[in-house]
Amino acid sequence: MIYLFNPDTEMALREGESSFYIAPAPVRQMARDLALLPLWLGGEGDGVLVEELPPSGFMEQLHSLFPWLKLPAVLLPQQLRTLRPSVDEASCPLSDYNTLPFTPWGWNPTLFAKLRHWGVSCPKEEAAAPLRYALGNKTNLEHLDRELMDRGLRSARQRHFTIHNMNEAEELLVHETRLFSQGFLLKEGYSSSGRGHRWCRPASLPLSSELCQWIMRRTERGETIDMEPLYDKVADLALLFYLSPGGRACFTGYSLFETTAEGAYRSNLLASDKTILHHLAQLIDPTLIEEAKQTHLHLLEEQYPTLGGPVGIDMMIYREADSGTLALHPDVEVNPRPTMGLVARRLYDRLLAPHAPSREGTQSPWRFIVEGSASSTQLQQRHANDQRQHPLRCDAHGRPVSGYLPLTPIQSDTRFRAYIIR
Repeated sequence: MIYLFNPDTEMALREGESSFYIAPAPVRQMARDLALLPLWLGGEGDGVLVEELPPSGFMEQLHSLFPWLKLPAVLLPQQLRTLRPSVDEASCPLSDYNTLPFTPWGWNPTLFAKLRHWGVSCPKEEAAAPLRYALGNKTNLEHLDRELMDRGLRSARQRHFTIHNMNEAEELLVHETRLFSQGFLLKEGYSSSGRGHRWCRPASLPLSSELCQWIMRRTERGETIDMEPLYDKVADLALLFYLSPGGRACFTGYSLFETTAEGAYRSNLLASDKTILHHLAQLIDPTLIEEAKQTHLHLLEEQYPTLGGPVGIDMMIYREADSGTLALHPDVEVNPRPTMGLVARRLYDRLLAPHAPSREGTQSPWRFIVEGSASSTQLQQRHANDQRQHPLRCDAHGRPVSGYLPLTPIQSDTRFRAYIIR
């Protein structure tokens, strides 16, 4: 498997079929700084595709720290051609796909064009692209809501609305005053980690001119917008699945994560599924989570057998405004691609798990954190402080016990970092 970190996928999809999308500078910076994050997804025999090699010594340091850990190779685009088999492509048109299966952070027309430029085609992925794009569209989940309710699982998305113009938004605020009393959230169809979101606290009419312009720019292009009430959120969680090429879905783990006030990803708890479920059981009946897991498993196999690859389904535990009871929102978002929760799951399973369970309850847990800084100088200072205050300690087996471990290189111009800390 060849992995690629391209965090601009949802933004690229908002541009439609264009294969010439260029992400904003901060997103390009993030893609560059965290290009090696997929190292922690793969293993021996896999590769991580980057457009520039990591700084000298980074991979050597990881191999020195964890000689037992089999990491993927780091590949440049020009190396892809040398990995392809010497066969007649006319008689074996899928040979390059079969030999070079890709798992990017997300598929989009710009990535397909870039891979073709590098001499690689992915016909099966291109064929599945429309289905993947539809599943990832945040305003296209009504069918999922109906299926969940038909199977007896209540969906909080009953209180979500798809709007097509300004008038619909204003009418909803008039007729659903109680529902939107605490405010509302607008989501573009392809939004991710806070990007493409507009938070309105509290809801009031008339809408601000800035918000009106934001809505009009999108709806005039034919886009739809998801409008939902603000929830009294208690916990973010996700179910992680993998769809095999044959259409078989399997559950691969839980994710318990945190976001910023604006909805951007912040961190994950690194713990066993048993420990995560124990945390969640303090809040809600765990049979509800099990029902959601089984329902999503069946739906993925029934409706998306050709999709293939990882799928993360975000859920939420929230407090009902009327009764104050805690409830489960089983389908906040569907991400048909790798997620930070998947990275966290692999980090725990591969780096910490064999000797971590006996220690999980004795001290504060490991956390996986992704953060950006206003300047590279600020990030350098944070990195140096964490190294000094949380030196990495490993046990007799060479596995981390406590401390700070950067998962991607920190250079003089780095503004984003991913790390684990305890």
